[in-house]
Amino acid sequence: MTKSNSDFDRFKEIVVNDIKNESSQEFSDYLHSSLKLWLFTLQNLRREVELQISCQNAKFKMDLSAINNEIDFELQEPDKEYERLSKINDLKSKHYKWKMSVLKFLTNIENKTLYVKYRISEQNTNIVQA
Repeated sequence: MTKSNSDFDRFKEIVVNDIKNESSQEFSDYLHSSLKLWLFTLQNLRREVELQISCQNAKFKMDLSAINNEIDFELQEPDKEYERLSKINDLKSKHYKWKMSVLKFLTNIENKTLYVKYRISEQNTNIVQA
């Protein structure tokens, strides 16, 4: 990993902590001094999260299909049907908990993005007026 990549990864970590409201005032000040990089990082994070959501949705569908294909439906055994339904409900529960969390994170990214865009436009207005 190059110094440039490691610097960006560290900046990204600061941005993620800020999104989670876990950053100190010092890091918040640092982000405000690098508005364009902050915006770029937020946009990059949004794309990564959207890709994760897409991949996780595909995996969820494949896992559901695998559970349904495991059981021989010709046997029609009540215990097997209960086992299948239990696995499906467990999988759905885990998936929806994950999705709820990641959508909240994505919403926080969007809110921070709007804030940073506002700060950039405010900064540009101040430059024009000066």
